[in-house]
Parts: sequence; C-alpha cells; structure tokens
Amino acid sequence: MTNKELLQIIEQAAKDKVTELDLCEYYSQREIKIRVAGKRKKELLAVIIHELEKIHKSYERLQYQTLVPCNCESCNDSQTPHFYSREVLYKSLEARNYQIQCQNSFRMVNVQRLIDDVLSTSHNPQIPMSEPITRNQVFISYSHQDQQWLTKLQKHLKPMIRNQTLVVWDDTKIQPGAKWREEIKKALAAAKVAVLLVSPDFLASDFIADNELPPLLDAAEAEGLTIIWIPLTYSGYEETEIEKYQSAHPPNQPLNSLNSGQEDRAWVNICKKIKTAILE
Repeated sequence: MTNKELLQIIEQAAKDKVTELDLCEYYSQREIKIRVAGKRKKELLAVIIHELEKIHKSYERLQYQTLVPCNCESCNDSQTPHFYSREVLYKSLEARNYQIQCQNSFRMVNVQRLIDDVLSTSHNPQIPMSEPITRNQVFISYSHQDQQWLTKLQKHLKPMIRNQTLVVWDDTKIQPGAKWREEIKKALAAAKVAVLLVSPDFLASDFIADNELPPLLDAAEAEGLTIIWIPLTYSGYEETEIEKYQSAHPPNQPLNSLNSGQEDRAWVNICKKIKTAILE
C-alpha cells in the first residue's frame, strides 16, 4: 500500500463523513495509527477499515491485523493504551466471554463496548451463538459479610419462588465442587433483574466490583436489565455508578436503621418491586 493510496481514501472518507482524522505511519515498525474524532467517527473509521482491508487483501502474502485500543479508565486518555486484536475480541464474544483483561491496568473490560467504540453496529460481523440466552432470572449480588441480610431477603421472596413467580439465583446455589466462576457467569447472563444488597462491605468488595457489577451495569445499558438496589446500611454509594439507579428503599432510611416492624414492611415492598420488574 502506498501513501498516495491511503491519503486518497482518507481524504475522500473525511470529506464524505464530515469529521476529523489524524494519521501516523511508523515505517520502521510497519504500523499505521489512525485517530478519528467527530460526530460520525465510527462511520468514517468503518469506511477506512473496509478500504484498507481491500488493499491488504490485494497482496496475497501480506500479513496484517487490526488492533483496537483499550477504553478502560487507565488507557482512555493514555498515549500508550493497551491494544487488542479485533479478531480476538470477536472470538471472545463467540465464546460468550464478555470480559477481557487490560494488560496495562489489569482491569476487566467489556468486549462488546470495545468493539462498539471502534465500529458502528452496521459494520460489525454477526457473532454466531450456539443457543440464545433468555434473561428470566433474579440475580442477587451481595457481600458475604452481609449473609444475614441475604437470608432475610430469601425468606421474604420464598412465597414468590414457591408459586413459581420468580426464579432467584445467588451464590448459595453453587454446588460443592462446581466451577463457581462459570456458574456465576451463566447466572449473570440469565439475569433479567439484578438485586444489589448495598453496604460498605459490598462497595469494598473487589470481586463484586471487578466481576459482578461490570456485566450487570453493561446489560442494564445495552439489554434493558433492571437494577434494583437495597440500602442495608449507610454507605458511600454516591461515589459509585449505583447512584444512577433507583433504590428500592430510601437510602436515607437504610434497613438497619428501622425497627423490626418497619423492616418487615420495607422487605414486603421491596419484594413487590422485584416481582413487578421480573414480570414487565
């Protein structure tokens, strides 16, 4: 590929899509880096990628790969972000692995969001799925330090579970010897409603922050999953993304501040909201 060919593609694409583009060619490293800005940047980038691939494929022995920059908090404004192979991201989705680790920050990143940041939906290949996933369950996320609160919620949900109104999952359902990470991943994928038992211990849990909350928050944004959170105690929830979601009970009256009768009434109202959300 010559510089002239590349520049012609970029100039025409930029003119058509009315946006801005920066091009850097690192000849010694055999790399071309493209940065796009503007309202229609994904469309422009899709056109450029398509044209580049046509040129690449015209050379039979040419080996190349398309790299996608990481969008985690660490890499987002970095001049040296971690890059993922676009093909690896597609294979990850095909295998139903929706999170991938950044090798700079070591945080888990949403695979679909990485792809969507680069390509418009119309240019993404269809990812084959062996079988469709039906979201029809309630997923309860809690800190093991709050086990007593989980027990109370389970007790109040029991009549709805017994009459088959609700299918509820929490990690006490994991059988001894089972691959617990895989079980949690399957339950997350099947959740229509996520119930978060929020407390300082919940917010301090690295496992919840890294493994449970990201797919739930992503599904709430992309697939309509409903998030219901319950304030168990006073906490710094305002410093997290949880603040964007409606609590099932007033945060300024956490459950541990109520007397026994008030608490039972609160649980009844909370369970009604969970039932309504799963039936919608």
